[in-house]
Amino acid sequence: SQRVQSMASIHNLLCRKNTAGSMIDLYSIVREVAGIYEDAAAIQLDFEEMLIPYGMAVSFALVANEIINNSVKHNRTLSRPLSIRISAKLNRPGDLYQIVFQDNGHGFDERAEKSEDGGIGTVIIDSIVHMELCGEHRKRNQNGARVELDIPASFILEEIKKYGSVVRSRHCMYRSNRVGG
Repeated sequence: SQRVQSMASIHNLLCRKNTAGSMIDLYSIVREVAGIYEDAAAIQLDFEEMLIPYGMAVSFALVANEIINNSVKHNRTLSRPLSIRISAKLNRPGDLYQIVFQDNGHGFDERAEKSEDGGIGTVIIDSIVHMELCGEHRKRNQNGARVELDIPASFILEEIKKYGSVVRSRHCMYRSNRVGG
């Protein structure tokens, strides 16, 4: 499956860098995952430099893989070539890493969105973004499907200072702004 292939790619990337316990650019991680889907979609990356601890690489890779995979899977019947644009920047006023995935596909199924049930990919995205990265994510239709991730830069910087890599959700004081969350 692409999930396993994605994790193997990230493992290989981290081994090639051979500096465990240090930093890696988020662009390198997402580029590695996007390469798995090069035959299924034209993927454009537009990233500012965003360094994260090696310990967070797999979490970011899993989220990227699930979002890209969902885009490819739900747009197989698209009458035009699928394109996905992934951008990342540090929003200084909000002190947030903002990562946006935008495709030109069918968009989200409004009926399915009203349902509380999600697939395993949705569960993976929710748990990693909220519990491991102390962030939030939103999805909406905007000329296709759009997924926006907001990850507090302060959380990542604290983890770098304390441990040199990420310590899981025990240290995350996540506050949900979602209705019912």
